[in-house]
Amino acid sequence: STYALSSPYLPLLSFEMVQYSLRNTVFTPESAVAFAALGYFKVILAQNYLRGKFWANVALEMLKNSRPISATVQVNFTVNAYIMTWFVPMRESSRKLFETYRLGMKVGDFTMSMYALGLSLRYSLLEGV
Repeated sequence: STYALSSPYLPLLSFEMVQYSLRNTVFTPESAVAFAALGYFKVILAQNYLRGKFWANVALEMLKNSRPISATVQVNFTVNAYIMTWFVPMRESSRKLFETYRLGMKVGDFTMSMYALGLSLRYSLLEGV
């Protein structure tokens, strides 16, 4: 909800959730959202792309054995929209975002689905597809 409200506390809350997860070995899909946010902030605020990719991969790895829920859609969107675009071709990012859209519609996260679809279409237009 801090993301939806554009709260200035989002980085602090994300960092605290990551610390809590690491300290108490609590790795849930909701924790994966915080790890993806940490990767996002590493890229956007610190301009440390490799560390951002590291934390994005940690978040994706945490989701490997969980069933898809809204948190899965949020992680996939954050990772593919803001982090992996620096490392993979735009066409692959567009494809992954479209998959995120389909997953979001399946689990009922319509807001993130629409964000993913919009960005997927934008990337497709930019690459000339």
